[in-house]
Amino acid sequence: MDYKENELKELLERFCPTKEAEQMIHDFVQAEGVIKQSPAPLPDEESIKKIKADITRILLQKKKYEASKQLLYKAASVAALLAVAAIAGVLFFKKSAPLTPPMIADTVWESDDISVDDSELATLYAEIEQTESELLAIRMNERDSTNGAAVTAVTDLEMELIETGNDFWKG
Repeated sequence: MDYKENELKELLERFCPTKEAEQMIHDFVQAEGVIKQSPAPLPDEESIKKIKADITRILLQKKKYEASKQLLYKAASVAALLAVAAIAGVLFFKKSAPLTPPMIADTVWESDDISVDDSELATLYAEIEQTESELLAIRMNERDSTNGAAVTAVTDLEMELIETGNDFWKG
């Protein structure tokens, strides 16, 4: 008995009695002898060529698939880079609209004369002009020849001017 047979005998004796283990080893040795006496036939050259061609074809398909997948990944990364660059360019170089005060609508700023565009402002502007003309007339003594009446008129105009100013800030 050689080394392999001794190891096999130890293994088999764990599962069955010694006599049965020896018989099994004898059967294994005979089976190996029969296999060695009748070797398997070698494949013919045509079968070997066909197998090699199939392997080559499969490997080429796999390489083409990997190459196309790599190309797709590169194209996707370039597209993503271009998209990010375009967004950054738009955000960075975007020209902002001129700022207007938030309390006055944009439509008010469309013409050069603001008092024409806003009706409330036009009314206030007309009241201020009227008050200015009356104050100018009083200063030039065109309204009344008596001095007491002029003082009363100036006081009235000042009160009217204060009232107009209060209306302006109230909105």
